[in-house]
Amino acid sequence: MSRFTKSVLLLVAWLLSTYGSSASAQSEIELPELPDAQPWSDAPVLDDPDRFQIGIMTDRTGGHRVGVWMEGVRALNHLRPDFVMSVGDLIDGSSRDREGLEREWQEFLGFIDQLDMRFFFVAGNHDLSNNAPDKLSYTIWREKFGPYWYSFDYKGVHFVALNSEDPRFRIGDEQLEWLRRDLEEHRDARWTLVFLHKPLWVYSERARQAGNVDETQWPEVEKLLVDRPHTVFSGHVHHYVQYKRNGRDYYHLATTGGGSALRGLLYGEFDHVTWLTMESDGPHVTQVLLSGVLAPDVVTETSISRFRSFLENVRVEVSPVLVDPETPAPRFDSGIFEVRLHNQHTEPVLIDGSPLGLPLRGLSVTPEKILLRADPGETTTLALSVSFSEPVDLEHLQRSTLELEVVETPSAGSRVVKPLRAMRAVPITIDRSFECQPVQSKTLDGDFSDWQTLRHQLGERLMPSRRSGPGGQWNGPGDGSMRFDVACDDEALYFAFDVLDDSLDVGRDRVELLLDVRPLGRRLSNTWVRTYDDVFRLRPRAQSQDGMFRPNLRSRGNEAAAEAREAFYRRTETGYRIELRIPISVVTHLQGQNWHSLQFDVALRDTDDSIEEPLLLTWRGEPGWYDNFGFAHLSRSGSSTTP
Repeated sequence: MSRFTKSVLLLVAWLLSTYGSSASAQSEIELPELPDAQPWSDAPVLDDPDRFQIGIMTDRTGGHRVGVWMEGVRALNHLRPDFVMSVGDLIDGSSRDREGLEREWQEFLGFIDQLDMRFFFVAGNHDLSNNAPDKLSYTIWREKFGPYWYSFDYKGVHFVALNSEDPRFRIGDEQLEWLRRDLEEHRDARWTLVFLHKPLWVYSERARQAGNVDETQWPEVEKLLVDRPHTVFSGHVHHYVQYKRNGRDYYHLATTGGGSALRGLLYGEFDHVTWLTMESDGPHVTQVLLSGVLAPDVVTETSISRFRSFLENVRVEVSPVLVDPETPAPRFDSGIFEVRLHNQHTEPVLIDGSPLGLPLRGLSVTPEKILLRADPGETTTLALSVSFSEPVDLEHLQRSTLELEVVETPSAGSRVVKPLRAMRAVPITIDRSFECQPVQSKTLDGDFSDWQTLRHQLGERLMPSRRSGPGGQWNGPGDGSMRFDVACDDEALYFAFDVLDDSLDVGRDRVELLLDVRPLGRRLSNTWVRTYDDVFRLRPRAQSQDGMFRPNLRSRGNEAAAEAREAFYRRTETGYRIELRIPISVVTHLQGQNWHSLQFDVALRDTDDSIEEPLLLTWRGEPGWYDNFGFAHLSRSGSSTTP
């Protein structure tokens, strides 16, 4: 070695040691030194320079479904693998002449032009179709892509692309001899990844098990692979299965647009791309469903605004069926519900759904499927008949809903590219009717003689779901209960509460009243009351002195309309009484003077232990009052159930 050569080598070594280590240091995470705990785990940073990721696309054709392959292309462009492999069936190959086959390949190469990274072709039976005379498809492949089988290396991993159509379902002698030489020349590869179209190991095993001649020559391929770490990928069968052969992973992949019933994961029928991360211990493989790879603009400010408008302007209502409250132990046997679709959206919409949650024994529903369509600005209706062979207790019907999909159906010439759709659960209300007794006027004085009898009771028979607190404890009506009633005139709503409490905690014990005063349609189409828009929650507390007071109010909807609220408190030997007056404007500001109805529920908070949280007992709804399921429908005297 000359002195000059030695000097050059020394210079190169110095440059590598100096700038190479500097570059390496810059690529590491620079963490601050902290005296005590640190806000990160002790797991290693995955920065192995020999690590890489590739994508694998599987069958596009064999029952081609338009557009799916490009979904895979877009997904991989978002995931950013180093490059993309395939397992064949890239074109349909049904054309019998050159012009037709050229047209198919031109279309497919247009798709590949949209990939941001390199794509490696593997031949499938549709790509090397025998439909064309004189093996024209083989000739065109050779002209466009060269060899039918080949190999390459990347970061110490040997990639082998085989041709399972040599001829059909076979690795031919020439290909097998090439593979023997190729693997010998690359015997030092840290791993070998094999790609072919048909899962020849499956066909080989079937032939041998049936006592037939195995022409695949796959056992010969396995003999060449057996002493080296390797993984095999195939397609063709359009459903996904992972195999273990000779202690190695073999996969036949599902589809990236090929024909499939798409019955889901348990069937192995789904559209996907395979994601392979090469680690020091071998490939780590996962399947990425195309439906689970989302572009950063999957939701934009513009699209979410349009979707919110869609939700706000398409309203679905189911008119309630209210049973006569005077009937002893009211029950339900049959009724007709009116399903209404109001469309104030800019495009036609369709609803598709069915009732859920109704007891199935003896149930008859007509029609079984709800289908309604409405053009912009239109309201359409459908009569839903429900009947039971024997009457059903109302409490078994409180969680019945109409489960719907609301779909935008753009009209001809519309610019809508991807129609909007949303799932809705609309309650089916079958309940008692509660009437607001008309009165001339009432004085708040805690004297209940002008109420005659209080018609409703909380705590006489309380379902476990309607009480919460320390251990869910409640020892019966003597521990805490309440009788109450409601009346109205042209100026106000009046509530009377007669509370029985064996251990009164002044300041913590209280009555709670929630009023949902929205119009019936809004209450039925959106049962959520937790936001308190036009929903009033009043909290009259127990006090130490009798007299008038202003109960606490929580509402975001109409504070001004409730300014005149007032109440009278009176202590009794068994608890306390509260009379409450609420201006009728809380209802009429939304429903007008000829208001139809409202929904309400009452609750009692009872504290027997100064340390524990109060016990909460609700009359009809569940603790928390997140929605108006179960709330009583309070109608004006003489009003119908359908406004």
